[in-house]
Amino acid sequence: MKKLLFAAVSLSLILNPYYVFADEISVTGNGEGSTNEVNVSTEQNNNVEQNNTAEVQNNVDVITDTGNNEANENTGDTSIETGNIDVNTSISNENINQSYVETGCCNGDSSLSISGNGSGSQNLVVYTNTNTANVSITNNANIKNSIKGNANTGNNIANENVGSVTIVTGNIWASDTISNKDINVYQVTAKENGGSINIKISDNGDGSDNSVVIINENDLDISITNSANIINETYWDLNTGGNEANGNNGDVKIATGDIYYQSTIENGPVNFGWVDVDCCDQKKDGEEKPPDAAPPTPPANGADGKNGGGNGGGGGGNGDGQGGDGLPVTGPANLLLLGIANILMFFLGWYLRLRSGNSPPA
Repeated sequence: MKKLLFAAVSLSLILNPYYVFADEISVTGNGEGSTNEVNVSTEQNNNVEQNNTAEVQNNVDVITDTGNNEANENTGDTSIETGNIDVNTSISNENINQSYVETGCCNGDSSLSISGNGSGSQNLVVYTNTNTANVSITNNANIKNSIKGNANTGNNIANENVGSVTIVTGNIWASDTISNKDINVYQVTAKENGGSINIKISDNGDGSDNSVVIINENDLDISITNSANIINETYWDLNTGGNEANGNNGDVKIATGDIYYQSTIENGPVNFGWVDVDCCDQKKDGEEKPPDAAPPTPPANGADGKNGGGNGGGGGGNGDGQGGDGLPVTGPANLLLLGIANILMFFLGWYLRLRSGNSPPA
């Protein structure tokens, strides 16, 4: 018995999520005639490139022989009996060029506020958010499997003997298995967009000029190229015959053995996977946002390629984001401080108008 097992593994795993924090921008409590400008620009670029190449070549040569025996010119009974041959050959290529990429996360909520500024003030907030994610996966696999076998129990010769002559050849059992599984498998889990922007412009003085400019760009590009070239070859020469018994004086018997041969070639799954893009749906008012689903489980060895649809959801961060440097926009402490600031600014504006000889604000 002869058995060969060959396994080649190539695995690429990238977990590269964005960590986007919540932003809180407030322009408040500035005096009349003041000019206030806030420019915020956030840019996140995530470029993932995977190139996997596999060159696999397996060659198996099997030669087994119990035949080619000779018994000639003997006096008396002559017997040639050959043994059996049992050959099992196996080639297995598994887990070649597997790529798993998890990228992106949901943006946190942002709050922009222009409030409580004096009359004639000019207030401008420019908020620019750019998210770019490029994922490129290229898998190339060239696999060649070759099995050549020769098994012989025949070609026996018993000529010109005196007496009974018997030639009995053994049986041959031969089998080969070639298995190519999980070749060029990919899984991409990405999150795109998400996060709300709350804008508040209120309680500013007469004649004030208040502007909010928002530029929000999201670009997600995913490119996947898989190429597999698989060649499986199997050749067998199996023989129990070709026996000779000529010119004998007596009874002659030739019994040839049986040949049993089985060949199994399995390819797949090859060139399969899934792409899951979560659009970061935000919760509605009064509703709890459901938790992110678990990422799809990488396929087990020998998984059916038809099951490559994958599961929804995917990891890569919490959709609620994380708090920034300021207090949460909707927190009670922040609302209280904002109210106190507005009251103080009201009395400050009243005091400044008294000193300038103008009438107090209504």
